[in-house]
Amino acid sequence: MVKAILLDIVTFLKFILIGIIKRFYQVFYNETGFAISSYS
Repeated sequence: MVKAILLDIVTFLKFILIGIIKRFYQVFYNETGFAISSYS
């Protein structure tokens, strides 16, 4: 019972973490993508 609850919490935290990482990556790519493409 407790194990299932912990597993749900871990899955939920992973989902949040992936969402945050994707958001940061998208912002970072939008900010630097133009600069990188103009150098190459």
